[in-house]
This record gives sequence, structure tokens and C-alpha cells, in this order.
Amino acid sequence: MADDKISQTTLKTLVEADAVRSASVVGESSGFYIAVKYGETEKVLTARTGNVRFFRSMDTVVDYLRKTIGIGRFNVEMGNYDPDQMKEAGRKRPDRKEAMKKVNEAVVRDKWFRQQVEMGLKSVSDRKTRPANEFFNELEARLEKQKT
Repeated sequence: MADDKISQTTLKTLVEADAVRSASVVGESSGFYIAVKYGETEKVLTARTGNVRFFRSMDTVVDYLRKTIGIGRFNVEMGNYDPDQMKEAGRKRPDRKEAMKKVNEAVVRDKWFRQQVEMGLKSVSDRKTRPANEFFNELEARLEKQKT
């Protein structure tokens, strides 16, 4: 695997500039990754995390290259690909599970917050509430009246 890495944005820019000489889909036990050559440099596509971006299926990587990146011709290297080992590895992404849990919690909090704001706005428009200074002025007037 090449040491140099490239982001999706940079790769798309290079493809649009017709600077990519070749692209390869490389199969390994972890899945498939994309390597591209431009000039004398070979780079590997990375995910947003900065790690090499692996695809679980050949169909996914082909669609990605064609539709997202704009590459219609590429080499396929399957020398290190072992489908049995890939099946054993399974789809273990505890980090994604935790991230989705946090997203779902945020959605619930957001919904509650929006309901609270809506109720507050409705009570203001219905005049069920009044400004605090108005309330305290009235309260002080009542207290003064009771003293006399």
C-alpha cells in the first residue's frame, strides 16, 4: 500500500483536471481500497478520519469511483484479497454504534427543546404570561396596599 494519502476532495479535483494517470482497486482482507497515480506519485484514498478508506464490496467501490469521483476506467488487484478472512472480520464498528446513539439522543433533546420553545411562544401570544417587571411591580403594589 502506498504511504501517501489523498482526500476525496483532492482526488475529485485531480480527476476534473485530467491529472490522474491511473486508478486501481486493491483487494485485501479488510476490504477494497483505491490507489491512484498522478505524475510520479501514488496515493491511497482516505476517509475523513485520515485512515485509508476501505469498501466492503466491489459494487460499492465501483459505484463510488464512477458516480462520486468520475473515474470510469481502473485496474483491479486481487492478489491479497481473501473473502473468507473478510467474512470472519465481520462488520464491527462499535464507534459507529456509539455515534448513532449520541445522534439519536440529540434528536430527542432537540425535539423536546423545540416543543418547550413552541409552548413558550404560544403562552406569550395568548397573554397567559407577562413580563417579569410588570409582575413584580404589581406584587409590590399589592404589598404596599396590604401595609396600609
